[in-house]
Amino acid sequence: MSETIRQSRDELIQSLHVGMSDFSVVDKTIQVIQFFEVDPLMLERELPALISKLSSHYLSAEEDTQLKISRIYYQFAKIFLNRRVRVHIPVNIYDLKPVLQLLTRKDNWYCEYFLMSWLTMLVMSPFKFDNDTDIMKAVAKFDNVALIKPLQSMVKAELWSRNERLYVLPDDLMQMDIIDLNYFLKMLKHKSKYPFTTEQLTGMTEHITSLTSFNNELEGLYLLKLLPKLTILLADSEETWQCIYDIIFWLTSSINLSFTDLRFKLAKTVSKIVLFISNSNPTSAEMIVEDCVEDTEKMIQTNTNDSMDAERLHTLLLVLAEFCRNKLLTVSQIEAFTSNILPTVSKFQQKRMMSTQGHQIRDAGNFFCWSLSRDYTNIPLPCLEEMFLSLLFTANFDHSPLIRKSAMAALQECLGRQGNKFLDNVVVVRLVEIHLGQLSNARLLYQLFKDKYSQYCEKMVEWLVLFTIGKDYEFQLVKSTTDLLSTMISEFKDDEFNKLVNKFNLKLAELGLRNRDTDICARSSYLNFKIGCQTLTIQKDILDVLHKYSIPKVWNEQVSFQALSELYGLLSLAKRGHPLSKDLAERVFMIVRNVKSNDYNHQDISNLFNELVFHISKHDECFLDDETKQFFWKTFDNLFKFEQPLVCSAAPFLYEHQFISLFYDVVPKISCEFKGKMINSLSEALPSYEINDDLKQFLKDVLLFLEDYTTTNQGDVGRITRLSTINLIAKHMELFQDAAFSEILQVNLLRLMGEPATELREKSFELLCRFENVHFPDMPFDSKIIALYHNFYKWNREFWKGYFFSAGAIHSTDKQISSAVDQLMAYYITLDEEERLRTVNEFVRIIPSASELKELQENNSKKNLVGAIRKDGTKTILTFMNGWCRLLESGLELPNDFSSGGFFARVYNLQLAAKSVSITTYSFKLLTSLVCNQLLNETQASKQLANSLIGIFLKGFTKMKHKTTFSNTQKVALELLIQIYMCSNKTESIALLKDNSESPQQLCTLDHTLLFL
Repeated sequence: MSETIRQSRDELIQSLHVGMSDFSVVDKTIQVIQFFEVDPLMLERELPALISKLSSHYLSAEEDTQLKISRIYYQFAKIFLNRRVRVHIPVNIYDLKPVLQLLTRKDNWYCEYFLMSWLTMLVMSPFKFDNDTDIMKAVAKFDNVALIKPLQSMVKAELWSRNERLYVLPDDLMQMDIIDLNYFLKMLKHKSKYPFTTEQLTGMTEHITSLTSFNNELEGLYLLKLLPKLTILLADSEETWQCIYDIIFWLTSSINLSFTDLRFKLAKTVSKIVLFISNSNPTSAEMIVEDCVEDTEKMIQTNTNDSMDAERLHTLLLVLAEFCRNKLLTVSQIEAFTSNILPTVSKFQQKRMMSTQGHQIRDAGNFFCWSLSRDYTNIPLPCLEEMFLSLLFTANFDHSPLIRKSAMAALQECLGRQGNKFLDNVVVVRLVEIHLGQLSNARLLYQLFKDKYSQYCEKMVEWLVLFTIGKDYEFQLVKSTTDLLSTMISEFKDDEFNKLVNKFNLKLAELGLRNRDTDICARSSYLNFKIGCQTLTIQKDILDVLHKYSIPKVWNEQVSFQALSELYGLLSLAKRGHPLSKDLAERVFMIVRNVKSNDYNHQDISNLFNELVFHISKHDECFLDDETKQFFWKTFDNLFKFEQPLVCSAAPFLYEHQFISLFYDVVPKISCEFKGKMINSLSEALPSYEINDDLKQFLKDVLLFLEDYTTTNQGDVGRITRLSTINLIAKHMELFQDAAFSEILQVNLLRLMGEPATELREKSFELLCRFENVHFPDMPFDSKIIALYHNFYKWNREFWKGYFFSAGAIHSTDKQISSAVDQLMAYYITLDEEERLRTVNEFVRIIPSASELKELQENNSKKNLVGAIRKDGTKTILTFMNGWCRLLESGLELPNDFSSGGFFARVYNLQLAAKSVSITTYSFKLLTSLVCNQLLNETQASKQLANSLIGIFLKGFTKMKHKTTFSNTQKVALELLIQIYMCSNKTESIALLKDNSESPQQLCTLDHTLLFL
């Protein structure tokens, strides 16, 4: 693998070398450069040769090529930063004049950027320039170009350092551009004499220290960059030395930085200044460092997490981390940090509206530990252990992936540089081998530490219980951690571990009760239930606190979790014999009413409510008195009638006779969505039911949901109940294999297997295969279902009723329709003459006759026993006719003994009885398809059938002979007449019809005998 990567890298680098001279492939070259953006170090060694080769062509190149070179250079600068790229541009002082001329003429920013980078290197040459004034004029146009401004400032500063007359400094230095000033000061770093007065330096300091914020991030960045340089100037005189302390105080106390990058820059700046001070005045430097440590400690001690100024705390932590990197902290200060600061910052969180903040604080704590591990060798053992455990637990248990990652990096440094001071080598190696970043690592860590480092086990359980469960704002992590501890208790069967969990669980409960804190009490209640805490009194006291909390109508994660915990607690008490009072019953239904379907605890709350209903419906003693019992069940029944989602899901968990009675009374009246929820829950509750004849009859009635085709403005909502019922059958196959269900299942599953709804047809097919214990090889799905029908359910017409809904679908995908028709045609060809005739007659009989239509229309709007509505009769007829049309158009060869006339009469009489425009239209289309099929196959009755249909069409025109326009049905009839003439090659009839069909009046004046075949 590594060989392949190396080869790929070498090929890319080779293509880059080609691209440095072949500019016809500039876009490809840029793409290759961008590939290295992920890991620029892979290209760093090649950079000198690449940039040198690229820039060598510039002066002699055409203008278009110069632009291409500039674009390539900009891509390199984006990835490596300009300062690391421009140093590889060959510097020849004789190039100064042409570069300057090009810079004056160019107006493309790519070219200007490259030329300014080149000019920056040229003016660093150790020469005095006669044309420095011209250079200053040439670069003046970039004063307001943000991308090029830093390069311009460098050029100006270089020229000014050699000729101070080029630029007269203002009395107020802060009037200068901040970027210019930054580079001007940088030029003075190695000079012994500075061109500034005391008044200028003190004025500049006063201006800076009066700021409370920056106008923009760029201004702040350059101002912070110049402060270490300014400090060197201020240190040159005793008169200005005090200004340095003013700057330090301003940096650590006064300036408010909302930009994270600026806080990092500020920390570096403070550390540089203090390091500079320490060289001349170590005592002062130590005092500054001590003040920063004390300020951080005081801030943490006097504020709660939510009241903390997180931006200032982050700044101070970054400053301390930079002090660490420069070895400015004493051992006592390190001890103060690890004992008083780190325990808070490693777990720091703030709740702001709907989001959890504080990750920057935890990240800064990791940064401090990383710096400490790298730069100190004399860290006291308690500090090392505190730091190690903090990093270890953060790396595995923090909810933020980014914080876990930064903790892993710091932990790696800690173990690599300091690990053998507090752990034996075997444990260090085992820790390095663990795939960090996973909560489940708690198992491995406990097993690793329990024998030799048991104190670490206690610290881990304390962290998990008192912080992760007790305080973390990410409630999904709270639940996951609780589940993990419960699993560990079950797996380990370790008394010591159980004692540790119970010890800190008790602390958590006592803390919540002492402060009457509903949030902590909810967390404790959840943990109590999950680990099976036996302390009934504490659990009841916790619930008393939760019950006094008014549940708001607008829920957030915290309220949702409290509701979940409260239900856990109520269920736990109920199972231990504590009776349910009316207040508690009201509380249960308050939770049930308020939980929303998109709540992340919805399913857990639903499951708990199911369990509670299951328990109390079988134990009357669960209620404090009859009044409570009546209130509970009356409320439950009412909510069920009003389709409360959780109650609909809980209903099947009632005592079975109670549920079945409620089912027949209420279920037919509720919507399909809630019927579906109820059926899904029934699937879960069914194992607790007693199997007897009454239950079997009830389940037969439930299977009537397979016939539910209820349609609303949301579409086929009956699909919800059909699918839920299919899932119920699949989950309880053994029960439904009873002969009592055979007929109703066979009829419905065969139909559903043929219908176009993908999930329903696939699951129906799977069920029938399981019933028959058969497996089919890999082939098109429609082939499989036809094969299943043919082998096991031949001549069961219900299958074709479903299949024609796929073959004749009016709204479906071309792929699904063509598959249904093609596979049916392929099957039909394999049949012998007798089977073909019987099969085609089956197709005929699925279309209702005129007498059957009346019964169909009467039942069309009727609901069955469970409130299910059958398929729309008109839609069914249209779909079947459409399926017939597609088969005939696909070349279905009707058997010789097939009664085409009988089929013709059946369809024609049906449209007469239906009195529906849509059925008439589709009937005419089907009859035309039948006639054309017969004409093309030259059957004996073809001409007679065609003339019969033509006569029907002409009769329809005659009835409307006084009309000046054709109706929609007549327009269809005209098109179908042309289709018949085309199939019988009657071109003269087509021409005659076209010439006389401007209106019904005109058509009726024509001799109709001319239109018959």
